[in-house]
Amino acid sequence: MHLPDADARFEARLWLVHRPNPAASDGPRKVMPVSSSGGSGTDPSSILFALRHTLAGAYALALDYRLPAGVSVERGWGLIFVPGANGYRVLRLGPFTLKGKGRATLAKFLLPQAIFWEEDSWFHGGAEGGESVTKFRYSDGVSWSERKGELELPAGK
Repeated sequence: MHLPDADARFEARLWLVHRPNPAASDGPRKVMPVSSSGGSGTDPSSILFALRHTLAGAYALALDYRLPAGVSVERGWGLIFVPGANGYRVLRLGPFTLKGKGRATLAKFLLPQAIFWEEDSWFHGGAEGGESVTKFRYSDGVSWSERKGELELPAGK
């Protein structure tokens, strides 16, 4: 993740949310903090995170952040690499702006397919209800549902 205007006072915590059954938007899920693997060495505004031991299912990547008063991050961006049958796929995240404190859902992806939620062309169709959106790929038997709105994490996360 690259946060060009961040300084040492920037606080960030990354969360990985895993649901083994992508079709069940309200199904069981595991919320895991993702530890920073450090910076790039020469640029304090770049932070590396490693997502290890991924299993099949739907994932969401969320960032909790806190910036000092009067400080903002403009044009932040990131890259996420996910494993797939034909090697790693890359999704560029951003640009995004961070001000104050809050949470931002950075990416949603499906493994082992290595598909990102935004890749509508991969899906054959979809349906939208009052609380969730479901996308389908009939040829592979994939059904993936996501709740509308911002990602909810348990209290204290």
